[in-house]
Amino acid sequence: AIELKNQSVGVLTFHPGWVKTDMGGPNALIDAEQSVAGMRTLIENFSLDQSGSFVKYDGTPMPW
Repeated sequence: AIELKNQSVGVLTFHPGWVKTDMGGPNALIDAEQSVAGMRTLIENFSLDQSGSFVKYDGTPMPW
């Protein structure tokens, strides 16, 4: 992210959340549609100032 920022290339890493899938299981908190919708919103509103961030699907920062 640091090296690419000067080239106007942004990097954003997502945690999709605990999703109801084969891997997440039936007790997961959200479905795939919620996870993807949240990540799409973050992508649509992304700015280079956020480059290098690690966030949850809902925009909550994830500690590294």
